[in-house]
Amino acid sequence: PTHQPVESLISLRAMPNINVLRPADGNEVSAAYHIAVSSRNTPSVIALSRQGLPNLEGSTIESALRGGYVLQEVDNSNGASANADVAIVSTGSEVHLAVQAASMMEGKKVRIISMPCWEAFDAQDDEYRRSVFASGIPVLAVEAAAVDGWNRFS
Repeated sequence: PTHQPVESLISLRAMPNINVLRPADGNEVSAAYHIAVSSRNTPSVIALSRQGLPNLEGSTIESALRGGYVLQEVDNSNGASANADVAIVSTGSEVHLAVQAASMMEGKKVRIISMPCWEAFDAQDDEYRRSVFASGIPVLAVEAAAVDGWNRFS
């Protein structure tokens, strides 16, 4: 089917022992295939977009293999902010929207986090996860799906 209800992703994510991968560009698709093929005891679902999406600046296969990573730091603050004012976490084609939104946030420094696979991100050590979601920075989650589950990160 070409159109799925927004609840499909969250119902898949709610299932135990399954990797749900929603890549945002070609690098993340390569990482998704690698995770799926390497996960011998865990089934995987790769949810691809029907849209043609360009590779994102800052995206690498190595970063995407970690499940979530800082894609970009967009500084619209003219140097007024040392740390990010807000983080936007997203997955799939919505990562491109997050990048566009960040460029329009005048006077703000924005951290853009791509999260192609929650399960792979959860498998990372605490230090890495804290480096992606820095303490004290408000997090906005952007996905064209049900909101359930994103509260873990935002």
